[in-house]
Parts: sequence; C-alpha cells; structure tokens
Amino acid sequence: MTTVRAKFKVQSVTESEGGLKTANLSPVTSGSPENEKFFKYTPGGQIQLGTINPEAAKQFVPGKAFYVDFTAEGEPTLEPYKPGEFVIVQRTSGEVDAKAFYARTWAEACEMKAKVEAEYGTTFQIFSRAVEN
Repeated sequence: MTTVRAKFKVQSVTESEGGLKTANLSPVTSGSPENEKFFKYTPGGQIQLGTINPEAAKQFVPGKAFYVDFTAEGEPTLEPYKPGEFVIVQRTSGEVDAKAFYARTWAEACEMKAKVEAEYGTTFQIFSRAVEN
C-alpha cells in the first residue's frame, strides 16, 4: 500500500446560495515540529472542497488542520476486515502502523481504543467498513 499524507489547514469558508459551503485549505507551514516536517515535503498546494451537508460543513473551521491521505484507487487502505466491523489503527507520519485491533460493535471499538491509547501512550483512530447488502 502506498499512501501519501499531507497536513492542510482551513484558511477560509464561504457560503453560496443554495447552502453550498466551500472550504479553502492550504498546507500547514509552522507552529509545531510536525507542521514544519510536513511543510518541508509539501510546501505548496491548495484544496477547495464544497459541501451541502451541514454536518460535514461544521467540521471545516478556519484554523483547524486536517490530515489528508492520498491512496491510489485499487490500492488496499487497510488489512481486509469484515463488513460491519471496526478497526482501530495507530497513524504515524503518514504510515499505517502495524498495530491494528478489530471490534464487532461501535461500543467495543470505543472501549478498545481507550485501552490501546492508554497502553501505547498515543492516539489511535477508528475506521469502519459499511455493511454490505
């Protein structure tokens, strides 16, 4: 799996007629050693993202930073797991770490996430795969 990770910050959000909200993001430049590392390898760029989903639009607040992962279509993004299940993985510097834990329910995933974060002293993320019909 080849994934390129960048870190972008929301610069502005505009609203158009019809409820379209457009977030304008650019690469982080400074503020932390991590940001400086990202800036070294991604010194330029721009993402413009439009949404009419109010819940999605709430996420894009000027000043808020996001990790952006680029994985080619057809490339696996995580080890396969069953539809409807959850996977808890550690993300570090653009790589998916070898530490991955699986759960069958959201409650189990949240509980496991808390346990592994306490055990490893770092942040993990929960991903889910939609249930197939």
